[in-house]
Amino acid sequence: HKIFVIPTHQTLRLLKGTALHAEADDVVVIVGGGNMGDRYRRLEELRCAIVESFPKQRILSFPQSCEFRNPLAEDYSRTVYAAHQQLTLCARDSVSWDRMRKAFPQTPIILVPDTALLLAPVSPSTQIVPVVCLRTDCESRLGVDQRAKLIEGLKNYWPQTISTDTAAKGSSESYPAELQALFSVFSQASAVVTDRLHGLIFAKIHQKPCVVIEGVNDKLKAFVNTWMPDAKNICIVDNPTTETVYQAVEQVTRAPVSPAISSDLFQPLILALKEEKVAAKKV
Repeated sequence: HKIFVIPTHQTLRLLKGTALHAEADDVVVIVGGGNMGDRYRRLEELRCAIVESFPKQRILSFPQSCEFRNPLAEDYSRTVYAAHQQLTLCARDSVSWDRMRKAFPQTPIILVPDTALLLAPVSPSTQIVPVVCLRTDCESRLGVDQRAKLIEGLKNYWPQTISTDTAAKGSSESYPAELQALFSVFSQASAVVTDRLHGLIFAKIHQKPCVVIEGVNDKLKAFVNTWMPDAKNICIVDNPTTETVYQAVEQVTRAPVSPAISSDLFQPLILALKEEKVAAKKV
């Protein structure tokens, strides 16, 4: 197969034309992330539109976190997904896997880590400083003032602390360069403090200690408990103050490095891409 990439922001504009020219043996892959549900309703509706537009093609939705709060929204997605005979959904943590199995009983669900974990690290930096990676959107438990106070408080302990975010800022063409620049920052980390799942993942890729500040939906805790429950150099902080985060950083930097995620965990996804049957088992 040739790979034809449609950026998310161009999906509606290109969806109809792409579907008209699609062959029966084409495979449609939907981007993974943390947006299955009604918190990001537009993205869920977009996923449903893709599923409805390719009724004859095999569709694989890459690993997602799942959270429906509105039963009507869940019912709509269930109806769309159940009507497609070749759709497979991927959950990226065991909590989402349970939710998907209950919400979409007629659709195959597989449990597999976020595919960002397959990315390669960049070379270690000679500069070692704390890296703070905090979100500013609706999933953050930190208010604007609380976030600023936390960053400034940590800089009082470590003046060279770097503050960053994993949210892409440019166009899809600039994503590879943005990712490399971001990885260069994470390669400098003595420890990472983050409330973003990909902040945790990028820390894991670079084998960095990580302090996790949970967001509003507990998806980071679900991911850690599913794939790295015994990691000593990852600490979840439920009450993020300068003092509690500082103490957690001190704790994880003294802890042994946890093993890398095994590539074998991605086998269910590989088999699904190859259209081979696989029994999804809960970790």
